[in-house]
Amino acid sequence: MSSERILVVDDHRDSLELLKIQISFFGWEVVPANSGREALEIVRMDRPNLVVLDMLMPEIDGFQVARVLKSDPDWKRIPILAATALAMPGDRERCLAAGCDDYLAKPFTHRELKEHLTRLLAQSKLSAVSDQQAGLSNEEQEKTTLSSQLAES
Repeated sequence: MSSERILVVDDHRDSLELLKIQISFFGWEVVPANSGREALEIVRMDRPNLVVLDMLMPEIDGFQVARVLKSDPDWKRIPILAATALAMPGDRERCLAAGCDDYLAKPFTHRELKEHLTRLLAQSKLSAVSDQQAGLSNEEQEKTTLSSQLAES
């Protein structure tokens, strides 16, 4: 079983259940949420590795959830897949502009879902490694600067 946790957010029970079954079948842990508000609470308590987000929900919709997540420095790197019935011209762009990292129009196949999730998780891991290496480079640079300053004194 993989250690990746995927938060699945959909206000339609049948859609949520279908996504839970599919994603569990792929070997990932699924954390379900029935609303945008619940999704934000879950992210605050237990950061997921990825969010699959329905865009059309009452109260706090997927667009708002994406904006909140991408505006917070602690959450902005969590990849978001818009899994939505919005399939008209311009809908993909609206989802991406709100902060989603990828877009998948319903209905989609089992294979399409797995491809999108696999790609987003891989990109997220590469980004984390890159950030870690950049942090090490900065740390090494600071040590070199400090060593130089100590040698001069």
